Amino acid sequence: METQITSLKAQIRTLLGKKVKRLRKYGITPVNLYGSTIASMPLNVDTKQLIRVLSKNGRNQPISLEIDDANESHICFVRDIQFHPVTNAILHIDFFKVIQEEITQLDVPLELTGEAPASRNLGGSLVLNIHSVTIQAKPLDVPSLIGVDVSGLNNFEKVVKVGDLVAPIGVTIVGDMDQIIARVNAPRETTLTPGEPISQPEPTIIGEDEASPDIGEDDSTD
Repeated sequence: METQITSLKAQIRTLLGKKVKRLRKYGITPVNLYGSTIASMPLNVDTKQLIRVLSKNGRNQPISLEIDDANESHICFVRDIQFHPVTNAILHIDFFKVIQEEITQLDVPLELTGEAPASRNLGGSLVLNIHSVTIQAKPLDVPSLIGVDVSGLNNFEKVVKVGDLVAPIGVTIVGDMDQIIARVNAPRETTLTPGEPISQPEPTIIGEDEASPDIGEDDSTD
């Protein structure tokens, strides 16, 4: 099933360099669009609309940039986001233009599905070693997530590898197929004092993604 493309309106930007600071004060975010078939284009987008689109799409779903001034649109992906180091506000975004019928390569987040019996029944800790995989697909075939089924992890020896993933139609997973994605670690042995009750640890997922700013404010490359 093809991905529904979300639109984002943009205008050609004339302010460059340090002058873009004044745009942000009025709820406008400076962005750049570039690609192998076009020259780099400085653009403006409404900050509130941008945040809504990113919240819905994430960073791995195609966006149609609708450029009002030029009466044209471009299918693109988010390539880089710059955040303010203190407020974490978006300062600048680079969009990469893609061709709708050409294969593109990007990372897609992983999502755990099912329940690991070794975690539930044996008190182990479910460990997620990686949080995304690299895929190749046409822009409209790129999935928002790829599921990782952990229901087969019924002991501490079994693992889920990249090669075990089921890719959607039109999607090819690339990379090391033997890379371990998930496993259940045995509970650590603890020394108990006499009369101390034994408590069963809650299953946890180790290694959750943390949103972190990419770089600080960039006043020279806008």
